[in-house]
Amino acid sequence: MLGSAQIALLRTDRTDKVRSHLEDIEKESLRIKDIVEDLLRLSQDRARHELDLVDPTAIVEAALALVHHHAASCQVVVRTELASALPQIRGRSSDLQQALRLILTNAIEAMPEGGVVTVKTDVFDNALVRIFIEDHGQGLDPSMKERAFEPFFTTRAASGHRGMGLSIVQRIVHEHHGRIALEPASQHRGTIAKLSFPVARAERRLA
Repeated sequence: MLGSAQIALLRTDRTDKVRSHLEDIEKESLRIKDIVEDLLRLSQDRARHELDLVDPTAIVEAALALVHHHAASCQVVVRTELASALPQIRGRSSDLQQALRLILTNAIEAMPEGGVVTVKTDVFDNALVRIFIEDHGQGLDPSMKERAFEPFFTTRAASGHRGMGLSIVQRIVHEHHGRIALEPASQHRGTIAKLSFPVARAERRLA
């Protein structure tokens, strides 16, 4: 369907009345394509795949690099308070980077007029590596907090959001035996995403 619409667009003059309908078909087909890809990614069973030793600081820095231009274009400043010499965790670097990228993107887009996103890391009780991502947006309504990780749930559907991001993040975090929670920022509007992962030597599972 997508291919047929795109071929038809190539053969249609811009003044043709049918062109707007073909553009709508192309737009919605692309949206369906993205949804199907998200569903496939969400349903993949990779829990049995071996996890490697990874450096959480390197993963955070890589995710920050991925959203750097997006943050700048949205007039968002990203501040970091990264702990030094964090212990290693077990994981897949690409998946963890994707999870952090999705959370950072949510945080950036929660502030359409610009603002500050703060990323912090620490180690708790020599057993847990924690990552905090805080934005200054409107925050999440408490009544919707429990639904935040549901597939297709979004409060920004009008902006083209598909509501799959946090579902994918939760899946990745659980595959790494970690936890994720969303909490209101303490001193102002906004949300803090808190991620916790067991350090490699602890061999603990949080979920």
